[in-house]
Amino acid sequence: MVVNYQKVVPPFQYSTEFRLHVCERMLNGERVASLGDEFAVSVHALYRWRRQALIDAGREAGIKSSDVDPLADARRRIKELEAELALVKTASAFRYGPWAATSLEAVFTRCTGRSGSRPWLPLPVRSFPSDADEAAMLRKR
Repeated sequence: MVVNYQKVVPPFQYSTEFRLHVCERMLNGERVASLGDEFAVSVHALYRWRRQALIDAGREAGIKSSDVDPLADARRRIKELEAELALVKTASAFRYGPWAATSLEAVFTRCTGRSGSRPWLPLPVRSFPSDADEAAMLRKR
């Protein structure tokens, strides 16, 4: 048995930002051939990118990019939430100064007035008397 170990070159992938930039220029009316020469990208790839950009924009029928990869939508949502969290942290630091809450423990300590190793644990529950104990207490009165 002969095994041939050839070096496999994986396909080159352009960054998402680069694709968006090129697609934006195509949708603004620049010729595909001139963009292909300028960025050294095949014309066939540019036409595919343009078609997908039109589909994603809702200007053409087809399957959107986010529908093909279910994780892509989740990743996009995570990015949005991280950006929102950063904004809230900045606003809270601006509003409350340098002592703004930065940890879970600090938030619970400030809200409940409880501190310690784990202030977020619930307070111990008092045991309530049973009905028999309550009846005995009423008889004593």
